[in-house]
Amino acid sequence: MHLGNGQVEPCERTNNPKTQKLQGFYFEEVENYRTAEEQEAKNQEARQRQGRAELSAYRDAIIKPAIKRTEQAIKDSGLSNHARLTNTRSNKQADRDLERAQAYQSNIERVFNTAKNEAVSPQSKQSEPVQTRYVAPPSYTALLRQLDEEDEPGE
Repeated sequence: MHLGNGQVEPCERTNNPKTQKLQGFYFEEVENYRTAEEQEAKNQEARQRQGRAELSAYRDAIIKPAIKRTEQAIKDSGLSNHARLTNTRSNKQADRDLERAQAYQSNIERVFNTAKNEAVSPQSKQSEPVQTRYVAPPSYTALLRQLDEEDEPGE
């Protein structure tokens, strides 16, 4: 440290990890390093805000049309709120049963079309073991996109 009267006083460093990583640098270099760190923190914050805004816009682009379709379906049903909300449990069960039946039918069609298209001879079929693979159900957002795509061409 310069004391101002031409004398220089040596200072001992602490064992603080922040000061240890900057050991051997000049004061100006440390200031530049800290300025760069602050700028990077601001840039990171801006990237996070941008990412959150994009996610929100993406979510709104999926949810708003779905809400409009739901509201339109409620209006088209002609049922009062009370009539619509009674027997909710049985209505949900009926919807699940319908979805299962549709999934079952589509799986049967897929298996039938696959077997029809392959037309494998009996000899080669014996040498190749049949492998079954798990197929994950579609995600909620994928279903919303699919519904949105189905609605767009007709509008």
